[in-house]
Amino acid sequence: MKVLKLVLVAMVILGGIYSAWDKYETSIAIDFYQMWGIGNAMKASGGSLTSPYLAKDKYGKTLDKVCDATPDERLQAANKVNHQLYDFGLEPTASPLLFTVFALFPQDYSQSYGIFLALDLFLFAFSTILLFYRRSTLFSFLILLFAVFLFEPFRSDLNLGNVNLLQYSAVSIGLYYAEKLKSATREGSFQLSLFLAILVFATLLKPNLALIAIAFTGSLLFGRKRDENVRSAAVLCGSVVILMIAPCIYFKSFAIWEQWLNYITATGKLNFELFSGNLSTIALISFLTGQPYNAPFISIGVLTALLLVVLLCSTSRSIRDLITGADSSVSMAIVVTLALSPLVWWHYYLMLLNPIIWLVNNKPKFPVHSALGVLSLLLASNVVSLIDRNLYLYNVYIVPSCWIPLLIGILITCRWRGSRSNSVAA
Repeated sequence: MKVLKLVLVAMVILGGIYSAWDKYETSIAIDFYQMWGIGNAMKASGGSLTSPYLAKDKYGKTLDKVCDATPDERLQAANKVNHQLYDFGLEPTASPLLFTVFALFPQDYSQSYGIFLALDLFLFAFSTILLFYRRSTLFSFLILLFAVFLFEPFRSDLNLGNVNLLQYSAVSIGLYYAEKLKSATREGSFQLSLFLAILVFATLLKPNLALIAIAFTGSLLFGRKRDENVRSAAVLCGSVVILMIAPCIYFKSFAIWEQWLNYITATGKLNFELFSGNLSTIALISFLTGQPYNAPFISIGVLTALLLVVLLCSTSRSIRDLITGADSSVSMAIVVTLALSPLVWWHYYLMLLNPIIWLVNNKPKFPVHSALGVLSLLLASNVVSLIDRNLYLYNVYIVPSCWIPLLIGILITCRWRGSRSNSVAA
């Protein structure tokens, strides 16, 4: 059996290499263009540009000049497609820290995209190897094998050049080390501090990880001594300050974070409807009810439904298990994030692989909760369209519901664990 698992690990990694190479050969990576473009425009201007949230037109014109002067056909194609989608070819909704980090990439677009895919693949391979040591079951690698070849969010993320595969890999690696840090003593305080600093970095880089970072932090600090928690709080605060200052220096403005918030909260910036590619639950409810996309009752209704399901399906013991366990709390954070986000592109659902793999590895092996995890995987893939491409458009109705089986599966698992703990204690 161990040989079979090693073969599957190799197949997953080789499948990832094949997928990444295929995308490098064929994709223009329109999302990567957005992230790479801001930093590149700043370098091309000699540092004369100001905030991308206030001077999008200048950044766009600078990038146009870069494209005119390059023989890179991928860059020219990405520039053309983005001009068809956005004013001046840019939509700088990413955080200032993300643009600052992507400014580290070379000015050669195809070379930068290749480096990005290599980093993507390295972290994915590393997370897969760690998964072998942590959850060495056949089910884990069958799911990853399915993901590499048939999971639409995986293919979509590589095709667009977005960061969701990086996020999946980072969370998977984080779960491996969080398990070790749970039992760390004072000698492990440096590792804990480093882990918390990385959480802050990841959250400021992509704020959709905020709930996940909170879940990690809560599970790690729960039950620790007060002086350890005080030190951890100091590390968190210090990391926030340092990482928020870095983009201010790069963009020469201490108002850069405020400008970003003003930009993304401006009317219509995140207002993509269901048939514009937004596969969020809120967009689906808005379409089905005919209510405005930003109607408060939709978000409130989804949140209320989530709370009612959690309360009705949980006991005090299972809620404690949910909060204190890294896997359970992070899985729930991923589900809640996707359920409440007003904008969810298809590749965002790549994050579901973490709770799915956790569910199928829980005892007893492959009962209801594991089946619910597999169901979520199939819904997120819109597996019906793999059978008949004419049914592809049904993804707008199917995919936004893919987190629901996971929610139920997580609650069932925590309840089973809670009842098992009670029986052992008795």
